[in-house]
Amino acid sequence: MKSARNQFILLGIICQALTWDGYAMPAISVGLWILSVWLAKRGLRISQTLEPIALIGGCVAGYWLGTLPGQTSHFFIGQGISWLQTVRTVRPLTGREKLFSIVAACIQLGVGCTVILDFRFVFILLAAVFLIPRALMELQRERLPITPSDTVPSLCPPISWRNYAIIFITMIVVFIGFPRAAIGSPLQNRRNPNSEGSLVDSILDPTRSGLAQSGKTIFQIEGKNIGLLRSFAMVDFDGTRWFPDSRASLKGIRFVKTNDLPTLEHRRVRVKEVAFLGRVLPTDGPVSYLTGKFFRRPLQNFHEIIECESMWNTANNVYDYWLNPQPRSDLISAGLRARLTQHPEVSPRLRAWLDARTGGASAPREQAAKIEAYLRDQFTYDLGAPVLKRLNALEEFLFEQRRGHCERYASALALLLRMQGIPTRIVIGYIANSQSWFSGWHNIRFKDAHAWTEAYFPEQGWIQLDATPRSRELTTGIEVRDFVDALDLAWFMNVVSFDGAMQRDLFSGAAQLAERTGAWISRHQAGSTMVFLSVVGAMGAGWLVFFSRGILRRRKLITHRDSEVRATHYYGQMIQILKKSGLSRMPSQTPKELQAAIDSIFPHWTVDTAPVTKSFCETRYGGHTLNVSEDLELQRALGRLKKSTALKGRDTIHSSGP
Repeated sequence: MKSARNQFILLGIICQALTWDGYAMPAISVGLWILSVWLAKRGLRISQTLEPIALIGGCVAGYWLGTLPGQTSHFFIGQGISWLQTVRTVRPLTGREKLFSIVAACIQLGVGCTVILDFRFVFILLAAVFLIPRALMELQRERLPITPSDTVPSLCPPISWRNYAIIFITMIVVFIGFPRAAIGSPLQNRRNPNSEGSLVDSILDPTRSGLAQSGKTIFQIEGKNIGLLRSFAMVDFDGTRWFPDSRASLKGIRFVKTNDLPTLEHRRVRVKEVAFLGRVLPTDGPVSYLTGKFFRRPLQNFHEIIECESMWNTANNVYDYWLNPQPRSDLISAGLRARLTQHPEVSPRLRAWLDARTGGASAPREQAAKIEAYLRDQFTYDLGAPVLKRLNALEEFLFEQRRGHCERYASALALLLRMQGIPTRIVIGYIANSQSWFSGWHNIRFKDAHAWTEAYFPEQGWIQLDATPRSRELTTGIEVRDFVDALDLAWFMNVVSFDGAMQRDLFSGAAQLAERTGAWISRHQAGSTMVFLSVVGAMGAGWLVFFSRGILRRRKLITHRDSEVRATHYYGQMIQILKKSGLSRMPSQTPKELQAAIDSIFPHWTVDTAPVTKSFCETRYGGHTLNVSEDLELQRALGRLKKSTALKGRDTIHSSGP
């Protein structure tokens, strides 16, 4: 388990397992890996012939399990590689097999890049940056034919914090500066929304939907005074169930001029679960302007619901919209009014109850307010309320149960108002009642799904009415989930969503900053010269101290600590170069015997091999310490030897030594 290569293999297996929803598969994969390493330490060995079986079996199992609800079979080959990687830990591997394991783990890490789009990838990235250099150094050390003594800690120079700093700086420069125009294609969403139920299911019957009270975040919205977010409108009622308005025509959004946008209410929405939107963009009012890149041809129907022709999952699922502060009140036709006032037959008992609730109110708006207040104040919210009878469900709800979830209140209020001749519809969407203290964004989760009633009054247009009793207080204070969502949002907005437009904005901002700095220097030439020279002098002094400390540390490292390590490493490199040229060192051959063979077979290489052999013998057996000039000369000798063997490659004499 101390092997950096094995740890990196485990990281690749975890990335592959995270292609599944949840953490069950990563936990199982880690458990199997730990078990295999433990069995290897206990001395258990398996036959190499079982590895193809493990690869094929893993692929078959990954494909079969991927057909389960909520999972995917797109990465079944990676599951087979994970099984192969796990099985291989129970037997010794050759150098080529170890290299294959590292490459396979890199591929699995790349798979993780495509599916882990939240801030969890930060930890995977840090682990990969730490383990990859160590795994490669470990592999290089094991390939050397020289086995160091117990006093030699490593055949390769240690990795310092400066090395990691260079790696991170290079990563940041490449990430920011690499051209990002038209790289890749839209990601396909890997979740099946039907596997957990739809938004309509979670509202109309929460007891049969896997999404009821789920804390999974669907999207996040930013803005002031956010109202109820609309997704669907239910108009037709058959006596038992409500249905969307299938006759509602779609029309284009009447966009205002961009110069007028600062005067409108702005909303920004970041979508995490595109598949659950159902090609609908949730909004909290009439839209005057809309922008986004993950949908095509947004249209608006009569009920102010925005539907898109198509929608896909990308790395930048963000859309902005601006609300119309003075929406136009559309008149409803006689045919639509008849549909909006359709209701079951009213029994004498229900009529008496309804007259008692609206007594003293003659105006339709007042009647609606009285019924709404009575249901909200005298009834109880209950997510798990019993199923009502198919016949007289409204009366059973009003006179017997007097409890239920939001859909029952929205349905009851809509039907009661229709009995009073008031056109109504049920709207399904979300209520933004959870605002992150850290980011200021509202986190919209499945448990925030809501249903309410909208009534039409000729003088006022459509008015929102919500008769559902409040089951809980609004979320306040600092929560761990809010902190996690804030981190996730920062990662998504600044890293995952970093596209060509953001890159251009970053470069233009840097150019504007440089221009303003130059203008300031030109205006304050007298004092700015001294400031500029002071800054340059401080930076130069800092770099001088930095490099001088590095040189001194390197000199101390060579003369006091790593002389034997470096000499052994250079000697091993020389043996590898000679082996590629046809001269292999026998296991029983001493360094002097090998040098004698080189002198007799390849005399023109003696000038480069003799110093390496001499330094190895003197430092390994004579206690000699290298200085900086000797170390540099050994590196130059190996470079010349490598060039000479490359030019002589066709004429090498294959020999195993004298």
